Amino acid sequence: MRLGKASSIWSLTLKDFRVRASSAEPTPGSGSVAIVAAVLGCTLISMALEISVRKNKADSRLQNAMDQLRVVITKLTDYADADIMLFKKYLAAYRAPNKSRDKLSSRHLHLTEAAKSATEILFKAAEDIVSVIRLAPSLIDRTALNVVSDVGAGCAILDGALRALLIGISSNLRDLRPGTAAEFKHRRTALQREASALSRSIRGQTEFRLKEDSQEN
Repeated sequence: MRLGKASSIWSLTLKDFRVRASSAEPTPGSGSVAIVAAVLGCTLISMALEISVRKNKADSRLQNAMDQLRVVITKLTDYADADIMLFKKYLAAYRAPNKSRDKLSSRHLHLTEAAKSATEILFKAAEDIVSVIRLAPSLIDRTALNVVSDVGAGCAILDGALRALLIGISSNLRDLRPGTAAEFKHRRTALQREASALSRSIRGQTEFRLKEDSQEN
């Protein structure tokens, strides 16, 4: 099944998405698949917050977190389609005839710019994922005990999606100009370090609250 120019990956059924992702077609690839997974992780956390807010409507922090999640989900939804479009542009530049080995050739410049644009969209998605992971430590203790595992699971999905995006960013570095590649590598490392520390903290908090649940039962 091929997507038309005006179509979105979100118009596919889950079955069609699975089939396309496992085919020999270059898209959806690791970037868009990771972003879709991140959207699902966000929606799982959002569900837990919705249930928690029903039990405690006066909790403004949960309300604000839900608002932030809605914004991130919308942005990530757009990034998944953008990743596919930009990767296709990158492939078109990569497959263009190489009539010159000059690093200032038209083909090389188009390839470099296409790689930069494709990498920037991965960074935007990664940064939004980290923004949600940052929220979680302050939310776990406020989330209803019966759905705290959904917050933990959602964050675990986000952590995996982020790692996948960072691998994609690393893969793209070779096609970038040295200065841009060095800058992107630094940003990538900073995101990975922060997310790794946050994810360890979130796992510990989640496990602690789940022990509360087992003790109460």
